[in-house]
Amino acid sequence: MFEFPQGIFTVSVAQAVLPSMSRQAAEGDLAGMKDSLAFGLRLTLFITIPAMAGLLVCTTPVFSLLFMGGKFDYAMAVNSAQALLYYSLGLSFVAMTRVLVPAFYALKDTKTPVWSAFVAFLLNVVFSLVLMKPLLHGGLALASTLSALVNMLMLLWLLRRKIGPLGCRKITLSGLKALLASLPMAIVVLYICRSADWTLSGHKLSKLFVLGGAIGCGVLVYVVLTRLLRSDEALEMFAMLGKKLGRTRK
Repeated sequence: MFEFPQGIFTVSVAQAVLPSMSRQAAEGDLAGMKDSLAFGLRLTLFITIPAMAGLLVCTTPVFSLLFMGGKFDYAMAVNSAQALLYYSLGLSFVAMTRVLVPAFYALKDTKTPVWSAFVAFLLNVVFSLVLMKPLLHGGLALASTLSALVNMLMLLWLLRRKIGPLGCRKITLSGLKALLASLPMAIVVLYICRSADWTLSGHKLSKLFVLGGAIGCGVLVYVVLTRLLRSDEALEMFAMLGKKLGRTRK
């Protein structure tokens, strides 16, 4: 559901913090570097948590809209949606990894992210073998999510050992605010999506209208709630979006 904007903003966050962290690390300003990193992680959670919530409630509608027709029936859409559901749980982990890795690069450490990724790869294989039998293709997706979680936690732990505390309390608070705003958003999106019959093939236009309306209302609810919760990341995200749109127009 929100994967497209999530991808744009995740890349934007990484691009925004990498030059700052590289400059601050070169100048020996570890405090400034940690502030830049914490900002990147907070903004990443602000973006990816609602994206995850949106995907969790819209997995079947997405496949029904995009693929149902011919031999691809509703049962296949539900089975495919199961994999997307497990993949969506790992959105925040993958996105946070994209912000953590540049921090190691800024410190001239290219080995640690490679070793961490290698360990995560091995765990992915193990998780896949364990989960594939009970969950079938969903187990493969869940294995990827679990390995992404381990990779993110390893990088976070190793970086903390390397440069000290990273402001995890503030990061956690930002994540909790995003989660708190995402829950009502997901309820609204789910309620709107139930107005369409996703078991039917075709009806692309009506399905698109319902899903598009759900996305629009979900974004609106999330923005309003984050403003009520006084989320600093909301202002930062809109500032980044304005700069990106300004460059695109030029």
